[in-house]
Amino acid sequence: MQLKKKTNRETRKREKGRGLRLFAVRKVLGVRGWLWERVYGEYERLLEKEIRGQGKPLPEHVAVIMDGNRRYARKIGIST
Repeated sequence: MQLKKKTNRETRKREKGRGLRLFAVRKVLGVRGWLWERVYGEYERLLEKEIRGQGKPLPEHVAVIMDGNRRYARKIGIST
């Protein structure tokens, strides 16, 4: 049983199809990234508006204790 060797034409056709699929994937990811930036940017603006609308001065520093430090936070008496 011999395998048929693909011709240059078949190879180019296959590569062209793959290129189109990659182009489509990149296009979708680009649109998704653009949409994410728009949505997240609006979310940030709403949060900032809410914080500034409280009439209190903005903090100069915000500390975040991550989940992995929950036991340490409890030990030193910080609410999680």
